[in-house]
Amino acid sequence: MEAKQNIINKNYAKLLFIIGHGTGKKYVSALAKKVGIVYTHMFKIVSMFEKRGVIETEKIGRKRTCKLTEKGKIISEKLEEIRNLID
Repeated sequence: MEAKQNIINKNYAKLLFIIGHGTGKKYVSALAKKVGIVYTHMFKIVSMFEKRGVIETEKIGRKRTCKLTEKGKIISEKLEEIRNLID
């Protein structure tokens, strides 16, 4: 049950929305700033999503980038649908 609750967290949804919009890979450090949380917390969230197959990460030098997997794109689209229903 805990895994299902985690995906609904406001910061998690915001992260998936940000990654899902725009093109290319996003830097984890930049995502932390956009979501409004510290890098270490963002890294934990990214690691959790990576283990669940929602995002992929790649280390480029000292920086880490991430992008949505197909599973992540589906989740992001569903979250967008929910957001549109609420608005």
